Amino acid sequence: MSWKVVQQNSTNSSNVEIELEQTYSWMNNLGECKPLGGPNENLACVSTTCSIMPSISVRGKCVSYDVDLKLVVTKSTRSFTRALNSEMFLMYRKQNWSATISNASNRTNSLVTMIDLKTRTKTGQINSSPITSMPSVITLPINTQQVIRIPMIDTDGDIVKCRWATSSTTYYSTNIDECASACNRNSNFTLYTSSNLDNNCTLVVSVNSTSYYVIAIQIEDFLPAAPYHPSSSIPLQFIIRGIDDNNDSLPQIIGEFTNGVIITVSANTVFSTSIIAKTSSDQTKIIKFSSDMLPLGVTTTSSVIQQNASVYSAIFTWTPTVDQIGTKQLYCTIAFDYSNRQSTQYCLNFIVVEKTGE
Repeated sequence: MSWKVVQQNSTNSSNVEIELEQTYSWMNNLGECKPLGGPNENLACVSTTCSIMPSISVRGKCVSYDVDLKLVVTKSTRSFTRALNSEMFLMYRKQNWSATISNASNRTNSLVTMIDLKTRTKTGQINSSPITSMPSVITLPINTQQVIRIPMIDTDGDIVKCRWATSSTTYYSTNIDECASACNRNSNFTLYTSSNLDNNCTLVVSVNSTSYYVIAIQIEDFLPAAPYHPSSSIPLQFIIRGIDDNNDSLPQIIGEFTNGVIITVSANTVFSTSIIAKTSSDQTKIIKFSSDMLPLGVTTTSSVIQQNASVYSAIFTWTPTVDQIGTKQLYCTIAFDYSNRQSTQYCLNFIVVEKTGE
């Protein structure tokens, strides 16, 4: 879940319109890409933080379908209105984890986002949450240590940190269960974050069996003047799947820019780059590049282009807009081969500046 204020000038009104985006993954036996989420499956507002709340459905349209995993990914965007300077916690706790998840012992799930609509003292603006995205399932070879970068950006320019979700987190005297059975994390997984503006969140994992493991993280933004009190909190939960495979056989993204590089782009100017992936053998093919984090605005990614027997590419294109000047944007992608093996995540960081004269 992530959210933003629709119009910042709503500070002149007693109510604020919020746009909430939800993305869910469903493991099932469906043989098609179709909307999911039952008609009575809604977000609930934690009773201690709001009394009357409109019904917010979790149902979304299908945006991708994995035939091998029988995995449907749905996405929805809905708007609702709340009082200025109010605060609430929205929770989804109805569906269960799949029985294949090894560390979700009692299978219950919980997802929580905190929305705080107080105006900022310096700017008079209302906060919007950070944005993040990860693949629903990350496939990793067993008996190897892997480093996974969790992409995080914040359009307000706040400090963004990540932490493990917990079953008992206190926000301003309100106790929240953020992850239910997903709180039972594996001892071989370690999460690192930073306390400055580089928005670093890194997960180091060692998978020792061909199992599925759930990762439950909260991502929060902080004002530099108040580094210990989050302005908002959003959930990120995904699955790590261990496979008995040689690490050398995984595809690799090798260019055109170095992974994690910071690129300055001008507003109203087209940015385009080749995303290049290499396979371990001529018999293996890259079938897709999955873009799990895109810059805000209009972006396009071409179909996969085969350069030679083991090198494949796709063209990523984006035109930043004038209203994005001064913001940080993030693009992340993963290459998949025909056996559903994945590369490590490849990310480009952008800073949008005003276009200078010729």
